Amino acid sequence: MNNFRPQWQLRKPVFTHPRVWWDAGKLQLKEIAIAHSMAAGNTRKQEHAALEREFCNLQSRADLNNGDHRSRLLEIKDLLQAMDDEAIEGCILRSKEQWTELGEKPMRYFYQLENSRQSRNAIHALCADNNTG
Repeated sequence: MNNFRPQWQLRKPVFTHPRVWWDAGKLQLKEIAIAHSMAAGNTRKQEHAALEREFCNLQSRADLNNGDHRSRLLEIKDLLQAMDDEAIEGCILRSKEQWTELGEKPMRYFYQLENSRQSRNAIHALCADNNTG
């Protein structure tokens, strides 16, 4: 983004009208933002999957009574919970945006629907066969 603005300002004389220049700039900024968001989302998904794999690997080990393993399990569980909470916040914002674009005033009802759907689809806790974790 920081590199875009100075370069885009230099291209202003190429356009026939400032409004055309402005609209083209907004379109390019939108493309940059979408590409960045997609890359960030993919990174978050990979991190989440890696944490889940590590959690399962640690949980499957026989030495769960080890303090280091136990503390790492709790740490991973907290990280996964924070990631899930962030995903829920994103769902709420997307829902609010969708209904605002459609001319509807966002209501608590829709937030509750989105929250309940997300909570049904989310993993809230991972437990081993011996009920630890």
